Amino acid sequence: MIFTAVKSVIWLEQFSNCSPNCEIRLNHLPSSIQLEGSLQIGFVRLPVDSNLTTQSICQEMLALAIPEICHKDLSNNLQKILNYYPLYQLDSNTYPCLAEQTELFLQNNQLSAHKIFVQGDITTLLALVAGGNAVAFIPQSMRQSRQ
Repeated sequence: MIFTAVKSVIWLEQFSNCSPNCEIRLNHLPSSIQLEGSLQIGFVRLPVDSNLTTQSICQEMLALAIPEICHKDLSNNLQKILNYYPLYQLDSNTYPCLAEQTELFLQNNQLSAHKIFVQGDITTLLALVAGGNAVAFIPQSMRQSRQ
């Protein structure tokens, strides 16, 4: 389904084969819960708190989710899209990694956006974008899972 999820399952299977006495449970948790300190290991998006030990296992790009019906004159200019549509963004307390990636992308590309912070998860974000009123940056792997 999701490329990174498939890779994660393969790595977990390999780990489980090497460590048969180790119990593994898989749960989808927001980054904020993963980062609170109750887990021994987790898959998170970078950047994360400098107090954590991390190992990058893959790189992922951001993709811009836009309404299905987007004005044709906007499609080739990201700043025009961000001027026309507000940018939905998941709450930075719940999804700090994605929020920071989005901020860094906007800063590094000298882009500005009218942000609207929403509660929920990426599926909620995509449903709101599908409503036609805003755009959102999402991990590119989520784009692949929705095609």
